[in-house]
This record gives sequence, C-alpha cells and structure tokens, in this order.
Amino acid sequence: MNEVDQVAEFYQRELAQALNEQAFGISRSQIIHCNENEAEATITLLEGNTINVVLSSAGYKVPPQWPYPS
Repeated sequence: MNEVDQVAEFYQRELAQALNEQAFGISRSQIIHCNENEAEATITLLEGNTINVVLSSAGYKVPPQWPYPS
C-alpha cells in the first residue's frame, strides 16, 4: 500500500470511528467519498435532517447544504 492510500485509509477510518462514537444521535450514516485529502459522509440525524460532514487535515466541517433545510 502506498502513502496516498494510507492517508486515504486514515481519513476513512477516523471518520468511521467518529460516526460510531456519535451513533446515539444518528439514524443512518454512509461514507460517500474518501481520498488522500479528505473523507466525507452523509448523515441522517434522529430528527430526520440529512447533512454531510467532511474530515480533512483542517478538522471536521459541515459544508453548506443547498437547498437549505427549513
């Protein structure tokens, strides 16, 4: 496994672990994207809202959603 694959695997593993730790507030989650720069997951919260969360070297972020939930 090369270094790029190892970094991508790190992001995926870290995001999966964070989702597992927060499972009490999540009804569904799926990692949808992973590369050497970031991992992204779609998360459906218990309230029914769906958000995306991205993990990168800058930490976690929730990118703006469109259309915005009402």
